[in-house]
Amino acid sequence: DEVTAIITTAQGDGHMLYARWLMALLLGARQSECLGLEWERVDLDAGLLDLSWQVQRIPWMHGEDCGCPPQVKGARCPIKRPAAPSGYEHRPCYMGKWFVRPKTKSSQRLLPIPAPLLAELMVLHERSTGEGLVFHDDRFRPIDNSDDDLAWANLCERAGVRPLVLHSARHTMVSLLLDAGVDAETIRQIAGHSTVLSTRG
Repeated sequence: DEVTAIITTAQGDGHMLYARWLMALLLGARQSECLGLEWERVDLDAGLLDLSWQVQRIPWMHGEDCGCPPQVKGARCPIKRPAAPSGYEHRPCYMGKWFVRPKTKSSQRLLPIPAPLLAELMVLHERSTGEGLVFHDDRFRPIDNSDDDLAWANLCERAGVRPLVLHSARHTMVSLLLDAGVDAETIRQIAGHSTVLSTRG
């Protein structure tokens, strides 16, 4: 009942937000996966979505031999660089936000797009340049996690459901598929869990 109320309410919020919440509820995609989704990883013809990157904020550190005095923070260094460990695969997104690989190989997955989400993505694609981020603010910048959380909280309130953390959408997808009789291994692959035990938990 709560899922139905949320989806019904979200339909009035425009194609982008509606697609955003459908992606969370139907695919159980993590927040960082949704907000980091790029059009180049959405195959509308094949109906497939590539979740092999996510967007994360990485703090800045001083560049090598920068010569900055001790009181200067890394973000102020003229040759600053992201404080990422050696071998950590990342590429620029915007300002201090970076596209990074998920923590585990099982989290990198290619998923079929459910029909309701596919329909919304097609509309979005027609109304966009078809490049960059699928979900963005009005200046085409990545959406902050806090703004995303606030939009979800607002949606729950308007839908008349109890306050739910956004991550509960992921748990809901798993529960609904288990209740529908989908085997745990298939759900594990959709959710990107490392083990079946994580899915059943």
